[in-house]
Amino acid sequence: MRLLKNIILYSLAFIGCLSLLFLSVVKVDNTNSFEKEIVSGILWIHAPDDSNGFKILSSEHPMYKMVIFNREKMVLASGEFLYKGHKMNELHLPDIIGFDGKYIHLKNNEYLECCNVKCD
Repeated sequence: MRLLKNIILYSLAFIGCLSLLFLSVVKVDNTNSFEKEIVSGILWIHAPDDSNGFKILSSEHPMYKMVIFNREKMVLASGEFLYKGHKMNELHLPDIIGFDGKYIHLKNNEYLECCNVKCD
């Protein structure tokens, strides 16, 4: 019985040490891990399969006039985008993490919605 307790105790200690080693080696990051840079007022988010550029032309919070470019600097989308959230008083380029064709996603889990047809 004592041998069984020692085996269990040492096993748990070993698992704990492995867990600490794993957590010290692996970077846990909840932010977007794509490379970002701002060049000439355009935020470029570089992804392995594509890159997008974002430029704010004008802002009257919560409405933003923006242009979104692809890797070849061709316009993917442009127009007015409505901020759909309550955590921010003003949007800045570094707050943007991506675009899915309809929404501009922000790092605080909120988004801007394309309003070229109708905005509510």
